[in-house]
Amino acid sequence: MDRFVYLFYYFFQGILLFQVLFLWIFYAYTKSKESLYFGLFLLFTGINFFISTPVLFYNSTDEALNSWWFKLFNIPLVITGNIFFTMFLRDFFCTLINNKTLTFILKYLLRLQFFLYIPFIFLYLFRLPTDFIFNVVNFVGLTSCVWMTGVIINKKMRYANLVALGFCSYIIGSFLTSAMLIMQIQGKYHHLLIDTYPLFFVKCGILGITVCYMIAIIKKWHFQEKELALQKLEAALMTERMNNQLHNERNRIAADMHDDVGAGLSRIRYITASLQAGNKISDEDINRIVSLSDESVEKMNEIIWSLNKGNGTLEELIYHIRSHCATFVSNADLEFICELPDHIPAKNISWNDGRNLYMLVKEAVNNAVKHAGANTISLDFLLGEKLFITITDNGKGFNISTARKEGNGLKNYEKRATILNGTYHITSSPGNNTVVKFEIPLPA
Repeated sequence: MDRFVYLFYYFFQGILLFQVLFLWIFYAYTKSKESLYFGLFLLFTGINFFISTPVLFYNSTDEALNSWWFKLFNIPLVITGNIFFTMFLRDFFCTLINNKTLTFILKYLLRLQFFLYIPFIFLYLFRLPTDFIFNVVNFVGLTSCVWMTGVIINKKMRYANLVALGFCSYIIGSFLTSAMLIMQIQGKYHHLLIDTYPLFFVKCGILGITVCYMIAIIKKWHFQEKELALQKLEAALMTERMNNQLHNERNRIAADMHDDVGAGLSRIRYITASLQAGNKISDEDINRIVSLSDESVEKMNEIIWSLNKGNGTLEELIYHIRSHCATFVSNADLEFICELPDHIPAKNISWNDGRNLYMLVKEAVNNAVKHAGANTISLDFLLGEKLFITITDNGKGFNISTARKEGNGLKNYEKRATILNGTYHITSSPGNNTVVKFEIPLPA
């Protein structure tokens, strides 16, 4: 039995030394503060264990435990080790859970342990017993372990099983060692572990908690590395999506320039070329040039607005739509009526959604101006869980079923409304007015 204990103590000391070296190398590689603090805790624990076991490690007798140098260094080593252990708990757990109570308690535990140096120095200088300090430190460490085990189980934290297992091994070892020390003081029972090695079980508990925590530190770092790699991958995918959106937007702008602005300018060039060749130009052609010029300028302004505006607010978008529609309807010598909500919530609208919404309303108003034969056009905005937009004219109306087969206007409504995850509804018939309603979800 005696030989077994000797071998265990040497094994324990060797494991502590290996863990200290490993954790410091791990810290140099990862810059993980918890590994540094835990390595320092193990270092001071190992030194304390070395000087408190003179028979094993430096061929001395138990009288060394009563020497001045042991009394001077033993308790400061224990206090310092516990301070680094508390710092380790703070950095390890406070990055896993956001708990103000946990942060507060660990903060004041640190202050308490720093304060213990003062009464120790006082007691030592006046040659008074310092066992009180030793007991306070052990009580703080044991209480912290019991409390942290409860937090782990309650919060269902990552690595909970591993960490709780380490705590439990230390708690059990501490209780068994306390029982050994009580039996040693009473002198009623005699056993190798009671008379010579009463700290055997607490050393086993410390060994258990050190192994469990070292594995937990490595697992936590590995998990964080995976999280970091995942974040980098998500950032790369986001960049790729943004690049694709930029590419698609460039293609859209190029298509708009070619289809709308380019077509209008080509038509103007054709008419002016005919004039240059000496052909007479009709009033209809002159009006067509003016109309095409206005449309080209308007289209260019829309493209510039969508490029420069970027993300904006719902309020800015609604006022921009109203301003454009009012100008367009007034230029056509028609009456324009617009009803705005009393309160517009502060919601951000992406530039892409804003542009599609703007184009949706603009096309409905343009169709009313050009095809309805109306003298009054109204635009109403209503806000609830969704944005409701209604365009009404008092014109001649049209056959909806025929329009669906022959025209692209309704297809454009459906296309843009689908992009916005919204819906549209048209009410009209020949000889009656036309009502176009859009129902668009609002951003969260």
